[in-house]
Amino acid sequence: MAKTIQERFGVFLDAVESRWSLAAHAATLMTVVGATAWGAWAASIFSQYAPLSWITAGIVGGFLWAVIRLILAAGYRIKIRAQYDAKFIEHGGQFNPLDLTFERQRIYLNDFALPSNPLIEGKTLIECEIIGPAIIYFKSSNSANPIRPPKLDAVWLHPNAMMQNHFTFDNCIFRNCSFQRITLFASIENYYLWKDNSNVNWISLPPRESDLEARYEIIEKEHERLGWPPYVRPTPPQPPQLDHPEPPRLLEKPSPNGDE
Repeated sequence: MAKTIQERFGVFLDAVESRWSLAAHAATLMTVVGATAWGAWAASIFSQYAPLSWITAGIVGGFLWAVIRLILAAGYRIKIRAQYDAKFIEHGGQFNPLDLTFERQRIYLNDFALPSNPLIEGKTLIECEIIGPAIIYFKSSNSANPIRPPKLDAVWLHPNAMMQNHFTFDNCIFRNCSFQRITLFASIENYYLWKDNSNVNWISLPPRESDLEARYEIIEKEHERLGWPPYVRPTPPQPPQLDHPEPPRLLEKPSPNGDE
């Protein structure tokens, strides 16, 4: 479909704005570097080392400018997060998110955790409806059994994947809860525990044995680095075995005369 004149003009303005922003930052950096170098020359600072002293002064000025820019950017990010958190608290849901136990409630995740820190920890939810749209991640020590319909869409994570932009549940208990408009991203070390859960709809390929081995090694190194007890790998389920299996027997073909 051909773009309209308005759409083309919008694309043009976006490109100009992006290039202008880059040019403005580059010009500011060059100005700071040049001004610092000129100041060192004008003040005859370390003149015996010129022109190396001028170049060094310019580099130091550029470095200080970059540090100041990082500090300002970090402060601006904190300010924006604080504004979002204030709006969240002002227009909160019909429950107190600081409570530890919730029973028979409809919980919208966007009203359940601060936008700046979407971590939900140490909660017990009983017969609740947990509603998105949202992506969730079970960090550790979570229990969700049973899960009410509809089925929960789920995806296995790559062994080295780092989750972003999601809600993290840690040490939470779900009893007879439903997850609606929610997708679960699951760590593959839980593969043998969750793969046969009838209430979970896996929409990704199952992990390979090499993926499981790589994930186990990552967890073992993390436990060793933090000084935790050694990680115990889950044991794959084994098919049931008979205590005293009977030896195989050949079935004799009956004789055509009917003799035994």
